[in-house]
Amino acid sequence: MPEKGWDAFFFDPGTVDAMKCKVCNSDLLKFASMDGPTGFGEAMARHHHVHDKFVCQHTKEDWHERALRLHKEMEATASQSLQALIRNDLQKLLRTAGMLFDKGCGQRGCRPAHKKPKHLGS
Repeated sequence: MPEKGWDAFFFDPGTVDAMKCKVCNSDLLKFASMDGPTGFGEAMARHHHVHDKFVCQHTKEDWHERALRLHKEMEATASQSLQALIRNDLQKLLRTAGMLFDKGCGQRGCRPAHKKPKHLGS
């Protein structure tokens, strides 16, 4: 399931053109001008509004869920040595899934692995 702020994002219509997933750095799918809630509280209150929704196409894949958990663990720990171990596991997981990145994900302690192979696009 997509997690808001990691692999799912909501914006006012037309304010954002494109985004990258914070988990795997792939391009997010854009669903423009959707009418509905953007969170659990809003859904429970039966509120809705028009928004653009961005979601990662890999969200339902097991490796993506594991990568999200690793990102969260890396962000939560204060230990630099644990961050290094988690980052190593994350990079191995992304490499195995074919989701290599060259700019990093932007999360604290995350560094680039290798460039994405040409057959996966730029």
